[in-house]
Amino acid sequence: MDYIRSCYNGGMRLVPGGPVVPMQWYWSPAGAKNFPSRHRFASGVWWGGSLAAAGGVGEDLGTMRVWSNGAPPGACKGDHFAGPGGAFLTGCAGLQNLAMSGNRPTACLPPPTFKCLGVDYGKSRALCTRGSFSRFSNLNPGNNFQVTESYLGSLIQYELLCGIASPGQAAGVKLFSSGPIGGALYQPFSFDPLTLTWTFHTVNNQPYPLAASTITWQLV
Repeated sequence: MDYIRSCYNGGMRLVPGGPVVPMQWYWSPAGAKNFPSRHRFASGVWWGGSLAAAGGVGEDLGTMRVWSNGAPPGACKGDHFAGPGGAFLTGCAGLQNLAMSGNRPTACLPPPTFKCLGVDYGKSRALCTRGSFSRFSNLNPGNNFQVTESYLGSLIQYELLCGIASPGQAAGVKLFSSGPIGGALYQPFSFDPLTLTWTFHTVNNQPYPLAASTITWQLV
């Protein structure tokens, strides 16, 4: 929304002639985008006149500014906005109320996150690797990742199962084959919380026709 040297709390008028409401400037997260057009909700630090007088909306220069460390108030991506773009020039008077989730517009909420054993990882894609086989997987319903490999005439399906509890931070992996042996279920050998990687060791012919190997799942 603007470029500023330090963050602060102040006041903003969102509706022409309306009340001044509290507002907070905070640092943009990595990957945030610039607002795509002109607007009246910039910082008043370098403004010599009255922002509110220019269009009835914007920062209230009569409200005392209080320094802030710039920490975001929640999970904010900064890559989209809620409501029509023109409202950022004229204010939101007369507009239909936005759909809300708690005290935030639903459109401003972060995307669905990946939960495993109750832990929120904030990821929606994983990389499944076995030897030279490596493929990305998107989140399936039920918070599981799933990929399929063609191997020696059989289809091998890998699925990371987060509904399976085991000691420590863990999840199960399920392998299913179209060959004579239907499938096998494995518990993880290890989990690296820094790289969000599970490691599994399989055994010969489970599922058919795989030889014993190492399978890894990494959330990315």
